[in-house]
Amino acid sequence: MTIKNLRTWIALVLLSAVLAGCGGTNGDGTTTHIRLLNASPDLGAASLYTDSDQRAGNVAPDTVSGYAEFDPGTYTVKLTSSIGITLASVSQDLDKNTRYTAVAWGRSGATNLTVLTEADSDTDGMNSGWGRLRVFNGAGNEAGSLDVYLLPNSSGGTPDLSTSTPALAGTTTTVTAYSDLLAGTYRLVVTAANDPSDVRLDMPSFTLGNQQLLTLVLEPSASGVLVHALLLSHQGSLTVAKNTGARIRVIASAPNSGAVTVTYGSVTLASSVSSPQMGAYQLVTAGSDLVTATVNGTTASPVSTVSSFLPGTDYTLLVTGPSSMPKVLAVFDDNRLPTNSAKAKIRLLNGYASAIGAASLTVDSVGVGPATAAPGATDYQLIAPDSTASVSVTAGSTSLLAPVTNGTPLRAASVYTVYILDGNTASDGTTPQPLGLTRSQR
Repeated sequence: MTIKNLRTWIALVLLSAVLAGCGGTNGDGTTTHIRLLNASPDLGAASLYTDSDQRAGNVAPDTVSGYAEFDPGTYTVKLTSSIGITLASVSQDLDKNTRYTAVAWGRSGATNLTVLTEADSDTDGMNSGWGRLRVFNGAGNEAGSLDVYLLPNSSGGTPDLSTSTPALAGTTTTVTAYSDLLAGTYRLVVTAANDPSDVRLDMPSFTLGNQQLLTLVLEPSASGVLVHALLLSHQGSLTVAKNTGARIRVIASAPNSGAVTVTYGSVTLASSVSSPQMGAYQLVTAGSDLVTATVNGTTASPVSTVSSFLPGTDYTLLVTGPSSMPKVLAVFDDNRLPTNSAKAKIRLLNGYASAIGAASLTVDSVGVGPATAAPGATDYQLIAPDSTASVSVTAGSTSLLAPVTNGTPLRAASVYTVYILDGNTASDGTTPQPLGLTRSQR
């Protein structure tokens, strides 16, 4: 070896040592790869770090970054906000020749981080004409355990699941194993676990390609019950499939057992319902279809804009007032569980038009939120749980809801609405007494 060649060889050895000490990649097929999927709709942009090294920066909700390549090892995988605040972190072994997707999931204020493996071996043994599907329920902390159905693509209208079996049952906040399924186009329906009547997502067309591996990532909605979907191809691209539905219920609260009818476009939500009565949520197509409400045949005047319903959101249509001048109010229902699991959420919904003045809610002798006139609703407030809470509602000096004898149980990590409703009949011509109820929404 000549002196010149010897010097060149020494320089290359030293350069290799420097690169290894700086954490550089080997370039010989022994590196690891990771990317970030932001599946938290209200989180904002987020970044991913392994130890102190940024691997993905400012990834917007419902998007996935490219892969970062680096040396394998055990790392603290960390998720940060757009201003550098650590939101979640996990210790993770990142193996050589393996790809990973770190999933940011949950809602702002309760964000989690889970690292999914995307190994080359995931495709082993897969036959032609088949695909593989797994589910990660990133909405599980809000929506609970869920079932996933795959129906013939030609099925339309309200899905009939009475004779169907879930393709993937009881999905929680852990990722399922891959399931082998015939490749093709399906109607994908997500329901509450063991309750096929409680539909949370209805995708008319879902395609699983030949020998394709897909991860169905479910993410929470604005009201916490319906879910959205992200379809993540194995080591590939992301498809966003937002829920196109909204849930609406009708509360009939007209004096003297007033009959309430409500339609949303061509959908009848309530038909001559006798007040007072609370209807169940119904899944409709979100949008701006016309809402029409009547009391004893007289059209109700909207108190606010009632004809625009956002996807993935729950609403209450409160119909109240005498038949001579009825009113209808659309109320946004935030059925998300409190981010502080040691607290309960509570609000007042006032449908008692016979009262004079605004109504106020008190829990354990403490006022909760502002007073609200009928028809109206307060924002949700966080309160301490109490198994025998004293719940009362007053309008001025008039009691609309007196505390029950043994108290009202208000549990932690739950959502409550206190209802004051009209509709009772007073045969002697006096003002009818309201119906006061405290109900758990979740």
